[in-house]
Amino acid sequence: MALYYTTTQDLVDHLGDKLYSRLTNRDGTGEGDDSIAEKLLIAAESVIHRWIGSRYQCPVDVSSDTVLAQTLKTCAMDVAPFLGHAHAIRKDIPKNWEKVYRDTMAWLKAVSLGEVVLAGAMAPQASGGSLTSEAVGPDRVITSDTIEDL
Repeated sequence: MALYYTTTQDLVDHLGDKLYSRLTNRDGTGEGDDSIAEKLLIAAESVIHRWIGSRYQCPVDVSSDTVLAQTLKTCAMDVAPFLGHAHAIRKDIPKNWEKVYRDTMAWLKAVSLGEVVLAGAMAPQASGGSLTSEAVGPDRVITSDTIEDL
């Protein structure tokens, strides 16, 4: 999967080298792992898409709107560290990260409810990304016409 709003370098810049390493190191070397960071950012962007996808076409095209781009980048940066700690099963999630995460999730919920508008984002296409179903298999033995005779 591709990253739409962030890069691993954005996460390094946001957290600083020490926190980035602490968050993304899984092999005990003490060094940050860009592949873990990318997975966290993909997961964070997926969270964003799940919340805003009913109102906006995802991924949101941010190429011509720097404010929208920064807004979604900030959301991803707010969610990724929390997901990183949760994934590592750490109980030492910094309180400020937890608060930022909860505030971001509340904001995303407000977007999904239409209480906050993402100016510059496109509404979903007619399909809206929703699931559709189609009946497959043999014709019904009992139909609405034949059931009246029973």
